[in-house]
Amino acid sequence: MQQRQTKLIDSIKVTSQEVMLALWDDAVEDGDSISLQINDEIFMPGIAVKKKPQFIPVKLYKGDNKIVFIADNLGAIPPNTSILEINDGKKRKSYMINTDMRQNNAIKITYELVLDN
Repeated sequence: MQQRQTKLIDSIKVTSQEVMLALWDDAVEDGDSISLQINDEIFMPGIAVKKKPQFIPVKLYKGDNKIVFIADNLGAIPPNTSILEINDGKKRKSYMINTDMRQNNAIKITYELVLDN
């Protein structure tokens, strides 16, 4: 089996230990399925990408966290695409996820602990 390339699409910084991922298909719901890998562990395998957003809470480690989006299939209309929104409670950022059987997408989230004075 050929190794997939992983393309880093963004690096962001957050000050919340938990972020909410929202994942949905903004075009035609065509049977796409993805798996989420967080910090080298499969976190959620086989998520069907639907028209309606699915919300996935993710607890972050202090420092760098890497979330990888892995296509399980290509659905009826290749490639495997979805919209990802990351919400840390203070701000939201959206991304177009575009994966196939040769390439994953990744986002690095750096969690910085902020101490109140």
